[in-house]
Amino acid sequence: MSGIFEALLQPKFKKSFIRSDLEEITLVYKNQVLDELYKQTAYVFKNWAFDPAYYSTGVDILRAIEELKRDSNWQGKAEDEIKALIQQVFSETGFHELLLFAGNVEEDDVREIEQIQSKIPLTPKLPYIPPLLDVFRKSFIEETANPVFFYRSLANIPTGRSAVRLNVPTGVFLDPDAVAFTEIMAAMCAGQFFAALRTREQLGYAVGSAQSILRTRMYMSFVVQTEKLNGTDTLGRIQNWVNTWIVEGLGENDQYIEIDGDKDTVTPFDQHFEQVKDGVVKAWESKHPSLEAKTDEQEFLLLWSRDNPELRDQILGKLRAVTRDQFRDGIKQYFGSTKDWRAVVLDGVAGSEQRVAASRDGWSVVTDARIDIPGPSSSD
Repeated sequence: MSGIFEALLQPKFKKSFIRSDLEEITLVYKNQVLDELYKQTAYVFKNWAFDPAYYSTGVDILRAIEELKRDSNWQGKAEDEIKALIQQVFSETGFHELLLFAGNVEEDDVREIEQIQSKIPLTPKLPYIPPLLDVFRKSFIEETANPVFFYRSLANIPTGRSAVRLNVPTGVFLDPDAVAFTEIMAAMCAGQFFAALRTREQLGYAVGSAQSILRTRMYMSFVVQTEKLNGTDTLGRIQNWVNTWIVEGLGENDQYIEIDGDKDTVTPFDQHFEQVKDGVVKAWESKHPSLEAKTDEQEFLLLWSRDNPELRDQILGKLRAVTRDQFRDGIKQYFGSTKDWRAVVLDGVAGSEQRVAASRDGWSVVTDARIDIPGPSSSD
């Protein structure tokens, strides 16, 4: 442990390493605008969601790299800035230390670790990592009468290609009931969204659904990349699936219909719900696949739920106890009203001389030009 701190405080740099590392970082962010469209929807969604005062886009980072490299001695400057930052964190601002012990740790082991720590000249000054809470753009989180989609046309993508990401908010991670609902909904949708829109309807090149999280805000995400429809029509197909399969199907029908190749399999919904729930509970009860995963979870709890360290156990308790009717109450709460839905719509326009303003009945639209203007424009 002392060796780790010594390496942090007095790092040894090689200019070739700084150069290669910067080239690797540059490539990562350049690829964000060259990635598959369905991946780009995730980047665009974050760019829209977060206030740029707290969140740097890939373009921002590339611009900063170019600015850095204009200095003839940029590698030496980068080394000095890294050392200054290290000094600030460990000697001035303070830092947080999280220790996790794996395996069967004896009391003597803990004492030995404490002795090593006492010899280290650095002492953690922060009782916890202070999160920045107010980081969302107003145009993203403000209450609206209609659901909102962010639209962008891409001049480097051939006309006819589009990608859409629909994010349905499902509460916050600090709410055990909301987490239990989101976990079960994600398991319910797994495979069926793909089977309907990709396998059966042959709509998309890439189709998928998953739960996602921004800070502590949870979402069910539905993504489609296609060459058969424009972006707003693709959004309509996703919304139609959500309304028919989730709101009407899971929310109201006594029979569960599952797409199985060319045929449908019908089972009582009560039975299917218990099977899915049991699978989710089993996954939460199982050991973490690695100590790294366990560390990530504990750090997340420390950052966001430091006043309630028992959150994970509470979520597991809710998962074990949730009933079919409570799950359906969650569908009504999160999927019954669309006004809080947020989507990203990307259309390729390369080779097209005509530009058409994106619109969809019942939705409002935000563009790059209006991203920070309160109140999205109506697309009715």
